[in-house]
Amino acid sequence: MALKRVGRSEDVIRDFNAPAPGEVHVWRMALAAEPSEIGRLFSILSEAERARINRQPRDTAQRARIVCWGRTREILAGTIGCLPTEVSLRHGRTVKPTHDTARTDMRFSLSHSGDWALLAVTHGIDVGIDIERIRRGADVHRLAERFFTSLETQQLLEHEERARRDAFFRIWTCKEALIKALGLGVPSALGSFSVLRRADGRLVAEPEDPDDERSVLGWKIVEPPAPAGYAAAIAVATEEPLVRVFDVPQTAPRRVLR
Repeated sequence: MALKRVGRSEDVIRDFNAPAPGEVHVWRMALAAEPSEIGRLFSILSEAERARINRQPRDTAQRARIVCWGRTREILAGTIGCLPTEVSLRHGRTVKPTHDTARTDMRFSLSHSGDWALLAVTHGIDVGIDIERIRRGADVHRLAERFFTSLETQQLLEHEERARRDAFFRIWTCKEALIKALGLGVPSALGSFSVLRRADGRLVAEPEDPDDERSVLGWKIVEPPAPAGYAAAIAVATEEPLVRVFDVPQTAPRRVLR
């Protein structure tokens, strides 16, 4: 597995650079934006998305969702080669969003928490991504007892007390990323498998029940660079993914809008 930090993404978006087979493009999006940018992004959402947004309170979370969905449309449009308004997204009860265009075998997973969102895009490879803000007030021992397997809890307790909170959220994001990739429900699936860190640093998933048909074996779990105070993870159905990380510019280049 190789992980490459590319940097800012103006050239990537402008050139409609799609992931090659075996690559995972990870887009880091800051969800704060100027009112004019929020209005522009709102205008490219679908009618159903705008209606859903309008049912929310007019607060920071509403504005963050507009930025998240709007920039996701722009990135996928650049990847596919169409207008952002032509990207058809399904926002159902499934954990992982999908797009239903027939012109591409691009697959993606979207996650947002606090002030940041991550979008993972692949070519023909199932993928799940998760980002979580590390909440300093979280009772990680109680949460681990409720949602983690005994093996995960044991590994968590091997950390020094001051390091356990960060370790908990790193495990949590790995589990959520894999659940999204598999299309399973949360939280019922959290206890069905363990994510463990080997001595060499590799992350592996092991099912609690070896006969569980929802196999978690064979998935690669990677931790991309996360913003300060956050944890992030990707689960991808390939042995040696090349992960490329891009920072989305605050204002999208005009070529994206075509």
